[in-house]
Amino acid sequence: MRYAAAVLLLSLVVLCSAPVWADSIANVVDINATATFVGTQCSSCIETITMNLIYTQPQPGGSSPGASAFGQIDSATVSSSGFLGIFSTYPGTVPWIPGQGYFPVTNGLSDEIDIYGFGIGAPMPLGIDTMNFDLFYCRSAACDAAYGLNSTQLHPTPITEYSSVTARQVPDGDSSLLLMLVALVPIGVAYRWRGQGRACPLV
Repeated sequence: MRYAAAVLLLSLVVLCSAPVWADSIANVVDINATATFVGTQCSSCIETITMNLIYTQPQPGGSSPGASAFGQIDSATVSSSGFLGIFSTYPGTVPWIPGQGYFPVTNGLSDEIDIYGFGIGAPMPLGIDTMNFDLFYCRSAACDAAYGLNSTQLHPTPITEYSSVTARQVPDGDSSLLLMLVALVPIGVAYRWRGQGRACPLV
């Protein structure tokens, strides 16, 4: 009985001292987005890009300029493949404050893909397909051949795109501490009973 009670109490302590996940906090969101571009002059010219971003939302009524009004992209992971090569963030652009509601990536060949939909002066909505891509700069020889003249002015859009914006969950340390202290109460009671030379009901 003593061994079983000790194991039970230890399990309670371990469980309650683990991080307790707070309700989803919409102030910080996870953005997962992908798009596929196909040249209008070349159907085999295909470029697919995927972005995973962590974005701190702007504060309602936040002052401009700065993260309080436009939010801030705290981290960005970009992967891509296709006829335009590999896209990545511009050097030194993360963290990024999307002052005009977009985030740019480049292939280093004068081509740029932007993703739009970040909050300006108010948090962005959560959900599916709330963001959009376009090929903002199309200046490389490969891009120009795939889309034709003046493609930069037209800002080609993808043939398919998808985005998911979800509230990022963070551990609530204060709650876990409180629960841990509560879990330690039975141990204190057990030792108090033992110290008084009385049979402890827990053991």
